[in-house]
Formats: sequence, structure tokens, C-alpha cells
Amino acid sequence: MPSDASSDQQLGLRRGTAWFLPALVVIAVIGLALVSSRQISQLKTQLGTFTTTVQELRAGIDQQGALVHRVIGSVLPVKIPEGIEQDLVHIERKLAAFETLLAAKDETKALSGELTQLVDRLPVWVQTELFPRILPLRWQLDALQLLQREAPKDVDGLQDLATDLSEHTLNHPNGTPDALEVQLLKRAEQVAQEAAKRDEERAVQQARETLHQNFLDQIEAVRSDSAVFDRLTDPLLKERLAATLYNTTQELKLLALTSKLDEPKILGDLDALALTAQTRLQDVQRTAATRQAALARKYQVWGLEQLRDFPNLKTLDDQHVAAIGKNIARITPFGDKRETAHANAQDELANTLISKLSVIDTSLLDDAVSEWYRKVFSSRFASLDDVHQLKVVEGFANSTKRAPEELP
Repeated sequence: MPSDASSDQQLGLRRGTAWFLPALVVIAVIGLALVSSRQISQLKTQLGTFTTTVQELRAGIDQQGALVHRVIGSVLPVKIPEGIEQDLVHIERKLAAFETLLAAKDETKALSGELTQLVDRLPVWVQTELFPRILPLRWQLDALQLLQREAPKDVDGLQDLATDLSEHTLNHPNGTPDALEVQLLKRAEQVAQEAAKRDEERAVQQARETLHQNFLDQIEAVRSDSAVFDRLTDPLLKERLAATLYNTTQELKLLALTSKLDEPKILGDLDALALTAQTRLQDVQRTAATRQAALARKYQVWGLEQLRDFPNLKTLDDQHVAAIGKNIARITPFGDKRETAHANAQDELANTLISKLSVIDTSLLDDAVSEWYRKVFSSRFASLDDVHQLKVVEGFANSTKRAPEELP
């Protein structure tokens, strides 16, 4: 029968192939193992290179064996061992329902180990044959393990995980589920968002720590400046420094409250520094006020001295007329001597007003002394003629008022 003949022919072909393969392997190995007796003799005499030569021979044998494997694999159809095929189908079936593996971290890890062991058992030419099936399986298992990896707590770890997820998605081979790729991209986006959030929180925390340190530095600067106060001798400088320190502590306290840095220690340090600055400022101001009050009293006394026994025109005129030597000239109403005496009295009164009253700062006088000043000035000024009044006005305009600090 034709079918039987065909079966016999195929059986004969398989038998022929069966003895051909071992014979080819034996011939290849024997061909490499045979070495001439002359070469062996030379090897024995070269003891220093014996080990190296043996290693080279072994490497040659291994290379020849690999060559035989490649030749056989390319000439003859590869038949996958039955156990390997079953294990491979088992892994493929498991991964077909990858959604159930997402929550089974240990099972995914075990399945990845099974695939690794399976590949390690395969000859090289069988691995090449199964590569299109193995690569998608390996990619899916790595993808599942990436999805199962716990999110790191640090920002750098989150960013690395997001990068790994994205790169793994981009490197997917043919034959991988689209749904798994979607899961990877979704997870990558979630991790990236979490990394951005953590990075922003870290930036805020760093800014807060920087602000906190700046507060501590400024408090220390205020404390350092406060130590300068006792070394100053100028009351004005001491007052200015105390006022500046007080204002600075108040501004820092306000900033601490608005920046939510109202820690007890910070507020306590600021309050202590503010109290010290305020006390010093009050002491300086009190001392200055006491000094100013003393100067003001001294100024009133000095002003009264200027006004006391202030001469009037009639008194001065009588004195100048009395000084005329001749009696006849003294009693002659319209004589030259009497006219000269009257003019000299006007000059003396005008000069006295200028020298004694124009130097007084009336804004520094209290009400009583100021009222006495106006009374004396008005009465003496009104007694002068126009020429001497103008002289007094010009003298007052050009005079310099004496300050309290200038009094003897």
C-alpha cells in the first residue's frame, strides 16, 4: 500500500538520521582530539606551557561542539522536549490572566523563577527557536514585578521607579497584552505625580528650614548688636540703637507669626530681646528728658537774667543828659548837647535790645517768662524812634539764637 511504503520510507529516514547524528558528533570530537605523536612529545618537553595548551585544546573542543550544535539546529528541525513544552504552556496560561497575578507577589516571583530555570535547561539552538515565545513572557513577568514594587518613600526612588515603568513600557516586544502596557503607563503616571508631590513637599520643608535658620541667625545678630549698647557713650547713638533693636524684634515677631514659625523658643527669645531694648530705650529717653528739663529750667533762668533790670529809654536819657559837663548845656532843652544825649540814649537802648533779647529763643520760654519778654520788648521798642526801631529789627533778623546747650 502507498501509505505503508511512505511510512516505511519515513521510518528509514529517521533511522538513517538516528545513526548519522551520533556518528557526526563522534567524528568531530575525535578529529579535534587526535594529535600527532610528535606534537605530544613536544608538549611533554614544554612543561612551562602545558597547562595553557590543555586549556586551549579544551576551548577548541567546546567551540567545535557549539559549532556542531548550530549545524544540527540549522539542518534538522528542532523538537522541543515534552516537559519543556508543558512548562512553557503552563507559564503562558498563568500570564494570560495577569490581572490575578497583580495581587500575588509571591506567585509572580515563583513564576519568574520557573521561567529562568526553564531557559537555563534549554540548549542554545532551542533557546533561539523559542526566543519569540520566551521574550514576551519575560517582559510580562518583569512588568508585573515592577507594578508590584512598593513605592519608595524618597523622591529620588519614586523618580527612578517612574522612569523604570516608562522605559519598560516603551521596550515591550510583540505579543504582549495591551492592557498590561496600560497598567504600566497608569502606574508610571501615578508614581510621577507622587514624586512631584513629594518633591514639592521637600522644597517647602527645605524653604521652611531655611527660613527657620534665617530667624535664628537674625535673632543672634540682634543679640550681638545688643551687646554693643553698653559700650556706647553718645546718648543719641544709644537711643537710636535701642530703638532699632526694638523695632527689629517686633518685625521679626510679626514675620514669625505670619510665617507660622511661632515656636515658643523663637517667640521667647524675641520677647526677651524686645524687653531689653525697650527698657534701654526708656532709660535713655528718661535720661534725655531729665537733661532737657534741666536745660529748659536753666534757659528760663538765663532768660530772666536777660530781662531783669532792663533799662528804659527815660532812664538812659536821664543818664546821658546828666553826663553833660556844663550846666547851661545840660539845662538847655534844644541845645546840641541835649540832642546828642537823647540820640545816645536811643542807640544804647537799641543795642541793649539786640544784645540781650535778640539771642533768646522765645519758643523755648515757658508762658510766664515769654509774657514778661513781650512786655519788656514791647515797651522798650515802642519808645524808640523809627530809625532805631529799624536798627533793632535788622539786629534781630541777623542774630543767632542761643541754644540751651550753649549756656555757660
